[in-house]
Amino acid sequence: MTAVSTPDDYVRYALFHSPRVESAYQRWRASAERLPQERALPDPRVTFGFFLDEVETRTGAQQARVGVQQSFPWPGQLQDREDAASKAAAASWRRFEAARLTVTEGVVSTLHDLAYLDGTIGITEDNLSLLTSFEEVLRARYRVGASSHPELIRVQVELGQLEDRLAQLRAMRPAYAAELNAALNRDSSIEIPLFVQLPGRVAILEAAELAEIARRSNPVLLALDEQVEEQRFLAEVVRKEGLPDLTVGLDYIATNEAINSSIPESGDDPILLSFGINVPLWRDKYEAGVRESIARRLSVASE
Repeated sequence: MTAVSTPDDYVRYALFHSPRVESAYQRWRASAERLPQERALPDPRVTFGFFLDEVETRTGAQQARVGVQQSFPWPGQLQDREDAASKAAAASWRRFEAARLTVTEGVVSTLHDLAYLDGTIGITEDNLSLLTSFEEVLRARYRVGASSHPELIRVQVELGQLEDRLAQLRAMRPAYAAELNAALNRDSSIEIPLFVQLPGRVAILEAAELAEIARRSNPVLLALDEQVEEQRFLAEVVRKEGLPDLTVGLDYIATNEAINSSIPESGDDPILLSFGINVPLWRDKYEAGVRESIARRLSVASE
């Protein structure tokens, strides 16, 4: 940062070097990576089997068996999982925006405080210079009898008070500079150049209008909205987990030639198509999961 750096330069520097912003960004990246995981089907299962005693059939002895199985969750479950992950990622992004705004607000607020202090120091220095010149004039006039002693004493007292005030203001600057360096996440001893003027406009709005703007644009509130939707989808996921999943399988059975090779289909390898479902028997588990999701949703909505 230099004497010609703008407030935007300070904000960009702070955002780039802020551990808080970096942490929030990485949390968003991590949550975004959940989407392809949640929409994917379960891994297929491949099985191998060997008959310790070959099974003799009309068409030959069966020696080995190779199978592949794929499970399919209840329709809509994967979509609900993806939607829940999407809402969680959106909430993480809102929290990332909130972290950026918090850091920005801290830098801008400290900059304005420091600029106000530097401006006050500058004005006090100008006043001190003017009063010093005036005191010299009064002293010269007093020597020739053109000015009274009480008037000179009064100006000298004011001059001393102004010098004390200037010393107090200058003593305050290191603390303000350290606060700005902390907001920039750098060593507190780094010197901050004078920054006596900041651009900016203050908009005068009604309280109701300000409240509406805050409701629509506050990233913390928007993150809570996304979390409410996430819990709604998770409740659907748990409900559908209590419904059967379909498993489709295909088995290949290696078969030797029959003893009598003249038998039709001798040595043909049979292929078996199978279907199965899991039985979600323990209903208490799934019902408790639904109640948990509903309670979490109500908890977030109440924040």
